[in-house]
Amino acid sequence: MGGETPKKKSVSRAQKAGLVFPVSRIGKSLKKDGRTKRVAAGASVCLGATLEYLCAEMVEIAAQRCQKDKRKRITPADIVATLRADSELHKLTGGLTLSAGETMRKISQQLKPAATAAAAAAGQTEEE
Repeated sequence: MGGETPKKKSVSRAQKAGLVFPVSRIGKSLKKDGRTKRVAAGASVCLGATLEYLCAEMVEIAAQRCQKDKRKRITPADIVATLRADSELHKLTGGLTLSAGETMRKISQQLKPAATAAAAAAGQTEEE
């Protein structure tokens, strides 16, 4: 009776894998999704590691962009610019629309107000 061993402290799967992302939550999400009946135990670890790597890559590039502009905060516009500037990330997130930080590059002349369109036309004739 005196030889009881103390209980070991539980270690999460994320800690075992050396990840910051919550592996158990990702596994629950995969199971709840319903696309498949069975999910392998290592699938959530692999997906968590992939997501963590992609996030770290995006934040690193956005931080470099901010340091170059001598700013200290990463804004949503920096994340969007990072996704568009890096060819591999742009390919991965090709059809993705981010509501925060996304700006329209070209505005059609038909959508502009009449006064702005007239002023733009007058400005073009003066330059020529």
